[in-house]
Amino acid sequence: MASSLKFVLILSICLFWVFEAFSEDKVMGPARVQMKFVEKCKFTLPTFIESNLRIVERRNKALITFNASFPYKFSDKVGYECGVDVKRNGAWIPNFMKKKGKGLCSGVKNAEMGFFKKIAESLHAESLDCPLPSGNIVVIDHVLDVERIQAAFVGNVLPYGEYRISMNMTHNGDVGWCFAFLIAIVPKHESKRG
Repeated sequence: MASSLKFVLILSICLFWVFEAFSEDKVMGPARVQMKFVEKCKFTLPTFIESNLRIVERRNKALITFNASFPYKFSDKVGYECGVDVKRNGAWIPNFMKKKGKGLCSGVKNAEMGFFKKIAESLHAESLDCPLPSGNIVVIDHVLDVERIQAAFVGNVLPYGEYRISMNMTHNGDVGWCFAFLIAIVPKHESKRG
C-alpha cells in the first residue's frame, strides 16, 4: 500500500512538472477550445474516402459541415489515429501526444451524440446502433460539443496553448481520410451576472 501511494505521489509530481514545463503562463484550469482552422492532410498516396470538412467558429461555438462518400460500414472496425503537436516558444514540438484505437463508430456516438444522429440520418440508418450502413454522409452546420470531443479523444488535461491535431481514420491499416486541425486552448472566462 505504501509503495502504491509513493508511486501515485511521484507520478503526480512528474505530471505537474511536465505541464508546468510546457506552459507559457498559467498551466491549466477552466478552458475553452478555439477552432482556428481545419485542412486535409497532405498525402502522397490517395485516401479511399472522398470528403470535405469545414469548421467555423461563431459566437464561441464550432459549426461543422461535413460530407463524405463512405465505402464501408461506419463501424467499430474503423480505427482512428490522433497525433498532437504543441507550439512552444514559436516552434512546433511534434508528437506531444498520440492516441490510436478502434471503435470510431462508438467513439463518435459517445463523444457527440448529436453529430452521430445526423450521420445516422444521412446514411438512412434504421437505428442508432453501430454499425451504420455505408453511403454518403452529409452534415450541415452542426454545433459541435468541442469539450466532450476533446475529453473523449485527447483527454481534458491539455495545458493552455496552441495545438496542431492530425486525425486519421483507418480501415484494415489503410488511411481512409485525414484532417489536420489547429486549435487553441485558452482560459474560459466566466460571465459575471450581477
